[in-house]
Amino acid sequence: MTRPMSARNLAEASKLSSDQFDDQSSARGASDAAYFFDGHTALKHPVTVTFHTAHFTITLLDGGAPVECPYTLSRRIQPFLPAEHVALRPNNHSGARLVLVEPTLIDRLRRHAPEVLDPPFLRRSRLRRWAAITGTLVAVMAVIFVLVPAVSSVFGFLVPDTTKRAVGARTVQQIFEPAGLCIAEAGTQALKGLVDQLASTVGVDEDIAIHVTQFPMVNAFALPGWHMVLTEKLIETAESSAEVAGIIAHELGHMKLNHPTEAYFRRGLLSAVVDAIFGGGLGFESVAALVITFSYSRDDEAAADDIAINALNDAGITTQGIADFFNREAKLPEGLQKMMVNLEWLSTHPSNQGRRQNALEQGTGRNQALSPEGWRALRKVCAK
Repeated sequence: MTRPMSARNLAEASKLSSDQFDDQSSARGASDAAYFFDGHTALKHPVTVTFHTAHFTITLLDGGAPVECPYTLSRRIQPFLPAEHVALRPNNHSGARLVLVEPTLIDRLRRHAPEVLDPPFLRRSRLRRWAAITGTLVAVMAVIFVLVPAVSSVFGFLVPDTTKRAVGARTVQQIFEPAGLCIAEAGTQALKGLVDQLASTVGVDEDIAIHVTQFPMVNAFALPGWHMVLTEKLIETAESSAEVAGIIAHELGHMKLNHPTEAYFRRGLLSAVVDAIFGGGLGFESVAALVITFSYSRDDEAAADDIAINALNDAGITTQGIADFFNREAKLPEGLQKMMVNLEWLSTHPSNQGRRQNALEQGTGRNQALSPEGWRALRKVCAK
């Protein structure tokens, strides 16, 4: 004879049945409800997740053996993201990462293992929590603004020249060649002669590999290994050969001071710090791809400016060109210009107005950098 179930037993059975149904439905969830990084490749695997009493199972929808992760060996990373996007580090593996996007999956994990989603740190008193957060932020800022630049400066000078040249050449190949390189003979000869002349006055004895690219921006880049890149739009925008000479001399100043190599190390180390804080997978696959976002410190920019002005003076080239470039770059609404001048001390770069004034006050040269024929040739360096 079957005994009737009590109300309590009936409720427990109903809850167990609901949990089992939830677990099974999670395994049939949409492929974008969760995804997994295996720690060995950058591939983002769509997965389903099944929750059990003591562990959860990750099933890769694109193939591969299931991954079983005990709750006791799993921890939450990125604890301050919205609840709808929770990242986990299963098995305490330094590279593997599970991301739960679907809120129902997050709720099921919290039901089975609340200590994973709500670690003791998040359950501390508000004062202790904010003290811990503040201490962490101070430590991170110290790493980013003190330790990383110091380490980058040391390692930058230890890298062999052969390695620097390989890195610079690879950057040109990866970033600038796909946009198109300009190779008109007369223009490249005029440019090479100007670069060699300025390199001699700067005190750089290395052979500078100069490239002109159709990369769609107005800029110039000093790369590791004595590679320099000018964009076609920069040459088109320039109003005189002295203006181009000033920009080249400035980039040569960065080269002389080894700033490009330090910037590579700094970017690479910052990527590592960010990945460590946020769990990786932020898309910093290639340090070379970050060349277009290079930024130097205020002191670095000022030092390169000083070298450029001295080089132009030694070559007898007027600094009016580089001053005109700074003036054109600083054409902002009057109110914004005033604010930038007042807040110049906050910037990592000297203001363009200050740099223009410095160039005009210290310049002694009076000549253009190229003859009229050479300037016309340079302007047509990208002509087909």
